[in-house]
Amino acid sequence: MNLKLTGDKVLAEIKKLRERMQEYQRMEHVFSPANPLYERWFGGPDEVEPLEAAYGHHQVFHGDEILADLAQWHEAVGVSLDPNSVGRSDHLAAELEFMAILIAKEIKACLKKNEARAAEFRKMQVEFFNRHLGQWAPVFAERFAKKFPEGCSAKLAERLRQFLEEESQGLSPCFA
Repeated sequence: MNLKLTGDKVLAEIKKLRERMQEYQRMEHVFSPANPLYERWFGGPDEVEPLEAAYGHHQVFHGDEILADLAQWHEAVGVSLDPNSVGRSDHLAAELEFMAILIAKEIKACLKKNEARAAEFRKMQVEFFNRHLGQWAPVFAERFAKKFPEGCSAKLAERLRQFLEEESQGLSPCFA
């Protein structure tokens, strides 16, 4: 199989990948428990949980299944969750960070002109987004927007929703 992107096209694709990765990193930082606004956003009576297990199925072991699946994803990529960070692998910040890691690995493969490896990491991004982040984060963004209908929090919720929508439509192979 021949590499279809060469020279300037590879650099342009890598630039787009880096922009995507940086947006995931910005979002991850904003929704991290280290953010001073975290308690205001996610504490209180009308809590909007930034945890995948809080959305979707209401089965007894739903959360355990999600965490087990996320552990398999992390193991497959060779990463582990920092116990001093968000604490749970289904936290929005952790899932955003994981997508950034997948994109970084795709960039590395593109730089090495390893078409098969780049395609593998792009496929993983699509699968992870469709199985996890894309399933619940848009609902989270909607609830977050309802909780904070005005100000910078509302703009952040809209940016997250818009970003997730762009990602769901824009995930496609690096090599055509």
